[in-house]
Amino acid sequence: MKTLNRKIAPVFNPIKQISMLPAAFKVLNNGLSCYTLTQTGSGICKIEWVFNAGYVYQQKPLIAYFTNQLLECGTATKSNAEFNEAMDNFGSFLELQCDQDIAVITLYALKKYIEPSIRLVHEMLQAPTFSETELERFRNQHLQDYKIQSQKVHTQARRLFLKSYFGEAHPMRHL
Repeated sequence: MKTLNRKIAPVFNPIKQISMLPAAFKVLNNGLSCYTLTQTGSGICKIEWVFNAGYVYQQKPLIAYFTNQLLECGTATKSNAEFNEAMDNFGSFLELQCDQDIAVITLYALKKYIEPSIRLVHEMLQAPTFSETELERFRNQHLQDYKIQSQKVHTQARRLFLKSYFGEAHPMRHL
């Protein structure tokens, strides 16, 4: 077996061409705009819903993040466990992300179960419970981490920079 000599840099090869799937723009019957990419043969679908709902829209720290993360913790008709079991039964899963100015819900589902998986996401968005029990559990899990992160020098420096750059009243000061 040949060992690597880490003192010698690897050969540099510039990228000559990047092949990207073409995106098609569509306006749905309900007026929503979407972009679609089609890749045949995978049997897996990925759908991203992007909302204007990030940190700049929150009145207090962590509200946008908590709201986004608690969406999948139960609906009007399903508990947290029931919702997750239903997603598992379809071979589907969600990624929930919250950034500065957007919140993103990403659904990964098998093509044959895309419709029932979308119905679950619809229910999650239309009838989330935000139960007190789940909120308290989530808060306890993340509050300590938030406190630790808040003590770090790079976090404090970023907050001071953003506050001085944007001013006290600007929503971006909380990032």
